[in-house]
Amino acid sequence: MLMPRCGVGLCTLHGCLYAVGGQDGIVELNTVERYDPVTNIWEFVAPMLSR
Repeated sequence: MLMPRCGVGLCTLHGCLYAVGGQDGIVELNTVERYDPVTNIWEFVAPMLSR
């Protein structure tokens, strides 16, 4: 992942892994990251509207 986080939600969709929310140890996050195993790349996608 691009941003270390704990308590993250994980799901898969269309062959990609999504890491949603969680905490960075201090702040609750609304960020979402997508991992594509074909390209081996993590990238940020649109954030959640709320945390």
